[in-house]
Amino acid sequence: MIGGTEAARTAVGVLRHMYSWAMEEGKVKRKDNPASNIQENLPKKKEGEVVLSLREAQIVWAAAERTGYPFGTHAQLMLLTGCRLGELASAEAHWIDLEEGLIVVPADSYKSGHVHVVPLIPQAIRLLRGMPKPTNGAFINKVELK
Repeated sequence: MIGGTEAARTAVGVLRHMYSWAMEEGKVKRKDNPASNIQENLPKKKEGEVVLSLREAQIVWAAAERTGYPFGTHAQLMLLTGCRLGELASAEAHWIDLEEGLIVVPADSYKSGHVHVVPLIPQAIRLLRGMPKPTNGAFINKVELK
């Protein structure tokens, strides 16, 4: 979708930077930035509600594939599992059961104090098995089948 609220936010940001630059360079005689309060007229941004379109997910997947391990692989796992970056980055090998196809995040890893179970599809299991062996620590690099 072209336009909309996010396009307006971007345009306001560019305009604000343009006025700031122009004032610093003495290109305008204003002492205040007329674009500094425009964003207040836009609807409040809702954090954490970004949903990728199928095309955007395909673009991210292709870029992640070119990037490879570790960053690309983790991006692909985020797409396949719906996990946040921090959930995967702090995942420990013993949380993952490839035979059952699950990541079981212990309750003490969440502020809510609840166990979090993430099902793994076959493609995610293949990615996890293909990661290099860990050199130190408990964090996932390569998960051995339990």
